[in-house]
Amino acid sequence: MKRRSIVLHTFRERASRETLLVLAAISTLILAGIALAVAAQADPLGTVVTVFGKPISAPLTAETLNDGVRQFQASFVGPLFFGIVLFGVLAGAGLLPSVLEKGIADVYFSKPIPRWYLLAGTFFGAVLAIAANTLWFFGGLWLIGGVKFGVWNAGLFPAA
Repeated sequence: MKRRSIVLHTFRERASRETLLVLAAISTLILAGIALAVAAQADPLGTVVTVFGKPISAPLTAETLNDGVRQFQASFVGPLFFGIVLFGVLAGAGLLPSVLEKGIADVYFSKPIPRWYLLAGTFFGAVLAIAANTLWFFGGLWLIGGVKFGVWNAGLFPAA
């Protein structure tokens, strides 16, 4: 219970300092750019993929389109996952010093909790913030692929 409250406090602190919102805004801008740029147009021979209204492929069969969308999503996932984690680490760098500020540290250390609870709770709160942003980005990319192309790629999520 105590660890959970420390984790939730760290997550709320990241949200209140707008770090989480800035990361989500960056992810949302990237997703909006992708959503506005790509589209699929029906053709008698298959589906034509367009970028900004210009066709970039010959008509594709359903299987080829499926593979193409999965490759497209995979090309974004790697570099942007690295970017999200990098920004998350940079955003979480000030967590421990902020926990040790006068007033906050006094409250934590006045309760009978070990210091490693505080460190572990702060760590898992930062991981939760990064995971929320990563899930937001992957979910948006999955939704764009599904709505725009009809390809619902469950393999985009690590658990699938």
